[in-house]
Amino acid sequence: MGFTARVYSHASEPSADLSAVVGTYKNIWKAMTDTPSLKIAHLNLTTEYDIQQLQRWQADLTPRSPDTIHGLINRHYRSSPENIAIRSTTEKLTYEQLGKMSAAIAHKLVAKDIKSGSRVGVYLEKSAWAIVVIIGVLRAGAALVPLDVSCPGDRLAYIAQKSRLQALITGAALTDKVTKSGCHDVEQITLSSLRQLQVPENWRTETASDPSQLAYIMFTSGSTGKPKGVVHLHQTVAGGLQDVTEALHLDSDTNQLQYASFSFDASILELFGPLIVGGTVCVPSTEERVENLQSTMRKLEITDAVLTPAVVAQLEPANLPSLRVISVGGDAPSSNILRNWSRRVTLNNMYGTTETSVWDTIKTGMKLGNDPKDIGKGIRVNCWIVDPDNVERLLPIGAIGELLIQTPYLGKGYLDEPDQTSSAFIETPRWYAQFQDTAECPMYRTGDLAKLDDEGNAIFIGRESGFVKIRGMRVELTEIERVIESVIAPRKAAVVLAGAGGKEENPEIMAYIETPHDFNPLLANDMHAALKGQLPSYMIPSVFIPIESIPLNESKKKDRQRLYAAISRMNGTELVAHRPGSSSMTQWKKIDPRREFSVKISNIVADILEARQDPVAECLRGHDFPISSVGLDSVEMAQLTGLMQRDWGMNIRVGRLQEPGLTIGHLEELFHGGAEAADNETTVDILDELNHILPRIKALHNTKKTIFVTSITGFLGSQVLRCLLAEPSVGHIIGLVRANEISEAESKIRYHAEIGEWWTGSLDPRVEIWLGDLSKEKLGLSTEQWKCLTEESSKSRIDGIIHNGARVNWLDSYETLRPTNVDSTVEVLSAVAMRSSPCPLTYVSGGYLPAADESKEDIARKLERASGYDQTKLLSRLLVEQYNNNVDGLENPYVPPAQTIQPGYIVGTRTEGVAHTEDFLWRLAFSILSLGAISEELTNAHIPVAGVDQIARLVVESTVRRTPQSKRDIDCWDGITLGELCAILQRETGNTVKIMPHDEWMRALSSDVNSRSDHPFLPVLQWFEDNQWQFSNNVVDGSHQPVFEREEIVEAIVKSMSYLVNIGFMPCTNQVKGPRGSRNMPIFKRTN
Repeated sequence: MGFTARVYSHASEPSADLSAVVGTYKNIWKAMTDTPSLKIAHLNLTTEYDIQQLQRWQADLTPRSPDTIHGLINRHYRSSPENIAIRSTTEKLTYEQLGKMSAAIAHKLVAKDIKSGSRVGVYLEKSAWAIVVIIGVLRAGAALVPLDVSCPGDRLAYIAQKSRLQALITGAALTDKVTKSGCHDVEQITLSSLRQLQVPENWRTETASDPSQLAYIMFTSGSTGKPKGVVHLHQTVAGGLQDVTEALHLDSDTNQLQYASFSFDASILELFGPLIVGGTVCVPSTEERVENLQSTMRKLEITDAVLTPAVVAQLEPANLPSLRVISVGGDAPSSNILRNWSRRVTLNNMYGTTETSVWDTIKTGMKLGNDPKDIGKGIRVNCWIVDPDNVERLLPIGAIGELLIQTPYLGKGYLDEPDQTSSAFIETPRWYAQFQDTAECPMYRTGDLAKLDDEGNAIFIGRESGFVKIRGMRVELTEIERVIESVIAPRKAAVVLAGAGGKEENPEIMAYIETPHDFNPLLANDMHAALKGQLPSYMIPSVFIPIESIPLNESKKKDRQRLYAAISRMNGTELVAHRPGSSSMTQWKKIDPRREFSVKISNIVADILEARQDPVAECLRGHDFPISSVGLDSVEMAQLTGLMQRDWGMNIRVGRLQEPGLTIGHLEELFHGGAEAADNETTVDILDELNHILPRIKALHNTKKTIFVTSITGFLGSQVLRCLLAEPSVGHIIGLVRANEISEAESKIRYHAEIGEWWTGSLDPRVEIWLGDLSKEKLGLSTEQWKCLTEESSKSRIDGIIHNGARVNWLDSYETLRPTNVDSTVEVLSAVAMRSSPCPLTYVSGGYLPAADESKEDIARKLERASGYDQTKLLSRLLVEQYNNNVDGLENPYVPPAQTIQPGYIVGTRTEGVAHTEDFLWRLAFSILSLGAISEELTNAHIPVAGVDQIARLVVESTVRRTPQSKRDIDCWDGITLGELCAILQRETGNTVKIMPHDEWMRALSSDVNSRSDHPFLPVLQWFEDNQWQFSNNVVDGSHQPVFEREEIVEAIVKSMSYLVNIGFMPCTNQVKGPRGSRNMPIFKRTN
């Protein structure tokens, strides 16, 4: 008997690993020769090398000084009372406000005999006030029991009984659900009753200061079919929070996204981490979290976020400029996430469990090429790898085994579950004694398989125990099985986590149900309905497969591997028939092509599935199918709702889309019946009937808006008309057109729409033309039309006014432009002021874009010698500002202030790219390419710019969705630098652009322009020479709020460049890209 040795070169195997392998084989050989009867399972595989390395990697397990969570927060009530502690999109709370409000809530709870040892449930939607309540509960000395708002009634009642809740704080919208759940012995406290409490004089004092008291009980999925509560003490959580915030470098400048549900352990860092360091917790609402996460993160200026890979995959780094750190947890990040994010932010990979405090390990600064399963080193944590069947058997470095977490910050165990606690929370095994200077800290058996690499990093391998992670949330599959079997008794069920066709991406919870041969074809629908009241939505299987009997393995246990293999052989198309709300794909009807909304939604769903290479995708296009039946997960559902909100103004919740039987056709009915109908919950038949009848009732009176626009032709005006026609809430558009006859006006509208490439063949009947002239009194309207505008006549109701008409010419004098640009604004303001019920007014300004800190006096001085266009647009903006001052003086909430939107430069749309050749930006771009150079002084100049479709959409949405909270002035500072524009010019045309000294470049520019009479820059050369200060000093300081997505702006610029190359306007050496179009094709001109 002996071994055969194979020698590896140093290039193929690290020497440290090789010495460890040799040592392991020596141990095996010695054991086999000394004790031939020894079983393989009892072999000691660790070597002296392993012990030395593990000793060197030992963490300092000395706990921090005991404190309470709220005690750590308290210090900031004094040190930084004016700093923002909690922020949402609707409110901000300072540390002083947080301290006072939470103290008042604590005082109220104590008066209700809630004290140390009491348990208080918090059952609230996400909001800034919900976080205040949570801290108030802790300050009262009670243990927090957070509950998810999607928690079914049965589960809610079980948790209330199990944790012996003394009180349950809930919102008005949830009280009925609590009552129906049967929580009759628990006192309900409504959120509204806690809002107007008297602040105690000693609001800074903490009366509950014992760190050994319970902090919270977090319920997680359990193998018995019931959730189990993990108990945590203040001192362990407070210590863990301090260590994790240090590891993540959180500080007073942190704006932390609070994304996780309050009932999940990931929320602990998000809720308390920023507050103990003086930072800000940023909490989106439940709807914002699901449907508009990216835009909400941008509004809240998020700097730090902890998210699952599924959520990160829906975000774009370029659209989140303030984000500096993103930590991924729950699942391994994909290569796309590593590629897209590691260059933009600090990307971390983290690991943690509900049973341990906060997060356990972290791998910081992940890069493309790193092992995505590398979860790093412990945070005051030792990671040990042991035999899953024998914790007394320590495994060597590199061996795969069960991961043990050792930390002074472990939970106390499972609430009233001594057997489960003793099996998961263990004392130090005997092998621990061989390590020197080590603390006697208990350990937690994670049930996860992992290994240690040669640097001491833990590499996550997979799940060994019965629980899995689904989109970052821990789920015990046996709990789901037990609930299902309680419904179908005496039949059996088996639950697996699998992806169609064996793919690991987008795994789903799928259930096999024992079913007789003549099974109900509505099995999936019936099971979904039965489980809806017993399991949270994320634990309900998405697929229910009938099976005659559940197969067993040789140990007489459910053969999950066999079931998993069977699903792996099924593709997405085959699984459709087993989803709630589905029917045979052959029964899906073809959608009439004239039903544009339905066709588009079917294509969007298909695109989402096609992105993950699901073969079902092509079967969906143009077909009417139940949305819940095609396998979209909750993140993809949220993506769909976001698109419907953005493109059609349709507010529909993810939960509604997940209802079995809701088809594409039903969505179209809701859309035409009014977007608000989409948010009704069809929980009973009578509401379903109501949804069918409502469209008939709504037809009795017109609820659509009528919008008056001062220009529906021209470059911007034509796109504003296009957006209004696509806006569901607008039913009538009145457009002012300067023409002698209606037929001439119609020709103008058609001509500009054709140039813009969006003409549909005929003028929409919703468009009404008013002949007029902005330079004339009362806008050149007829007496009857003016009365309609001023509401003296009831002939036509006007619900909003867009004043976007102007004369744009950089060479005309102030006196020439004043009648059109200034006097028209006075007429519009006069008309609005005369109305008995003033409507929203949106004024579209232009010209010089003022900085945030510039006074009107400063701007006026700057523009004394500027162009007439700059001067007239500034004066009009000041007139609107004065109008708003007058409105404020009325103190009448029913008179809305006007809104000013000031774009920078405007390029073509992102879809067609049709640009205005006479705009200054493209004249300048032509000159840069003609010279092959740019001024060194101008390369860093910021160019505020956006696509014409972006500006038009902003103008329309600001008019039809105006609220009292809407900003009065929106300055569109988003854009790129002139240097970045040059990079795009080079890439798109193949030309080279070098950098020249400014004076030399100006001389070259003047010479080039004057060398030819048709040079595009000739009309603006004199203006540019006089107004260089507008460019050389134009640097954005970061104080401006983003209005548009940068990626969309760049897309519009690139598309416009392609158009200008194709029509032969832009010089181009790139043979692939053009020019391909005709120089004689119609283009936008000021004279059009």
